[in-house]
Amino acid sequence: MCYVQDVWAEPDAQLMKFLQCKYGDVEHEHHSFVFVDGVFVGDGFALASDKLSDGRLTTMLRHANARFTCLREGDTNLIGGDLESCTQDDDTPTGTYSKNG
Repeated sequence: MCYVQDVWAEPDAQLMKFLQCKYGDVEHEHHSFVFVDGVFVGDGFALASDKLSDGRLTTMLRHANARFTCLREGDTNLIGGDLESCTQDDDTPTGTYSKNG
């Protein structure tokens, strides 16, 4: 699926404080907030396979009209070059990055 990730450099950022207040709980200080179609579904751990089945996740994403691929023909990086796949050591694709050079 294609997703947007926002990272706050400052843990005291006003938006982070708001999200922790609104969606956090007493036992855990959330560091991630997952929304699907504008609805908060939990922190990043809420997407773990023991918490959310692939079928349920797929249903949520289809209902939200999510794209299941981020790259489209003709997509380029900011300087007009090709995008390359980012992968983990086990070759699991995790996104794309801009190829410089």
